[in-house]
Formats: sequence, C-alpha cells, structure tokens
Amino acid sequence: MTAVEYLMKAEELSDNEIYEEALFYYTKAVELDPNDPYTRASRGLCYERLEQYTDAIDDFFKFIQLDPTSTFIYKDIGRCYANLNQYEKAIENYTKAIKLDLEDELVHETHLRRGFCYMQLKQYEQAVIDFSKAIELNPTYTFAYDFRGDCYKELGQFDKAIENYAKAMELDPDNSEEYRESIDSCKPNNNDNIKSAEEYFYTGANSGLAGEFEKAVHYYNEAIKLDPNNSLYYSARAAAYRGDCYFSLKQYSSAIDDLSKAIKLEPNDSKAYFIRSLCYMSLFQDEEAIVDATKALHLSNNEAERKVIEDLLLNLNNSKNSNNTNINAIHANPTQGRRLDF
Repeated sequence: MTAVEYLMKAEELSDNEIYEEALFYYTKAVELDPNDPYTRASRGLCYERLEQYTDAIDDFFKFIQLDPTSTFIYKDIGRCYANLNQYEKAIENYTKAIKLDLEDELVHETHLRRGFCYMQLKQYEQAVIDFSKAIELNPTYTFAYDFRGDCYKELGQFDKAIENYAKAMELDPDNSEEYRESIDSCKPNNNDNIKSAEEYFYTGANSGLAGEFEKAVHYYNEAIKLDPNNSLYYSARAAAYRGDCYFSLKQYSSAIDDLSKAIKLEPNDSKAYFIRSLCYMSLFQDEEAIVDATKALHLSNNEAERKVIEDLLLNLNNSKNSNNTNINAIHANPTQGRRLDF
C-alpha cells in the first residue's frame, strides 16, 4: 500500500470512531511520507481522541514545522495541554490561535477555552475578560455565561454572578435546576446566614485575613449599605482595597475615597490617616502622604504603630529631599516589609 492508501484507510476508520486501528494506518502513512503535514495533523487528532495528548502535541508541532503558514493547529495544541492540566502552556497556544488565526469563525470557543484555563489558575479577572469576549462574539453562548457567573462568584461579586446564571438559565431551560442551585449559592442569607451590618463586617474581615480581598470588599459593601454612617466599615473596606491593590488591582484611589469617608465620620481615626498616607505614597503624592502620616502620628497612642509611622515619615522626607533615581523602590514598598495589624 502507498502512503495515500494508508491515509485513506485511516480516515475511513477514524470517521467510524475506530481510533486504535486508525492510528495504525496513520502511522504507516507517516512512515512512508514523514513530511506530509496533513497526515501529521490527522494522526495528532487521532492521538487526541485516544487521550494520548503528549503524542498528539508532538504531531501538531511537527505539522507547524512542515506548514508554518497554518495557524489553526494552535487551538488543538492548547486543548491537549489543557487536558494535561498544563494550563499556562494551554493559554500560550490559545493566545497564538486568537492572534494568528484571524479567519476562525469559532474564535468565541477559543476565548471560552482560554478563560477556563485562567479559571483553573484562579485568575478570575482575566477569565472574565475572555468569557465576556466570547459572549460579545456569540451572545447566546450559554457556557460563557455560566463560567462567567462562576468567576464572579469566586470574586465575591454575587449580584453579577446571579445575573449571569439567570441568563444561562434563560438560554438553557433544560438545565434550569442546576442554574437555580448556582443562584441560590450566591445569596448571602442561604450561604452565610448574614443579617446584620456587623455580621457582614466580620465575614469581610475573615475573608481579608484569608487573602480573599475581592470577597472582603463585597461583604464590606453590604455592611456599608446597612449602616452607612459607621466609619469602621469604610476603613475596613479601604484596607481590603489596599491589600488587593498591592497584589494585583492597585485600586489606591478607591481606597483613598473610602478612607476619606471614614475620616469624615471619625476624625480621630489614626489608622485611617496612616493607611491613606500609604495610598498617597503609592500614587507618588508625597505631600499628601506626609500630611496624613503626620496626622496619624499625632493621633496614635500605640508605640509600635508610632514607630512604623515615624519610619514612613523618614522615608517620605528622604524621598522629598533626595535625587536618588532608585526612590521608586520606597514607593513600591513604603512599609519596608513590616506587617501592619489593622
């Protein structure tokens, strides 16, 4: 038999989902014509269906070597890496597919798959971007609404999560019970039995201590809705914003807004002044930072806290009077590794 005959036989078997036998014929075709890109890609797909993902990836990369102008294969590579739980590599290849395969009519699916990988890596904000793009390209894409709801739930944005689950249920009524369960899981009274501002506040505090700052902000928001005149809730929500911004969001302005409200309600709150000074410093607004740090020092009766504030003021004044080009490092880490207990 010739390579073409082996290939035709393999295709026939593959069409009938007899993949093990098809693989034998694909391999015979490759042995006779190792430089045919189509045969490589076809055998790669056969390997994938047999869940032999590493072998599939090898064939797909060989296809790219033989035919560099064909970009559709990156989706297949990404899919195999995702099945191997190698999500970073999957994202890398899905990204190539999105950028290079401009004629792909199913690019919304690639955004969904990449978003799912971001979900597995707990990069929920990035996942939301992909799911939103998938919805933009295909407004009736049920999976995208469902997954986006999951992300919003993980981020503590329960209203948005419910909105997305409801849309998925509208598009897919046959699975309405599943979506109703997802919606119910987002309702605080069902989830945490929270009824008072105080309970919301302490739930937010626990989320913040666990490093779940987005969830903490959600609970502090609810506390503020129930008791908008309590300065403690504004300070706490700002602390959550600031903690999150150090790691990813950098929402210093939002933190400053909340701290300013807290100070208006409680003008002698030294911690609010101190945290606001750190936010100003992170925004390179040193004059404002010095004013707030000085006020915090005047108000504070805690020796450990006063020591941290004094060090901050020293850094700020050195920054103000220095031409040191490395002064950015001070702004990036204004407390110099100290643990702040607020």
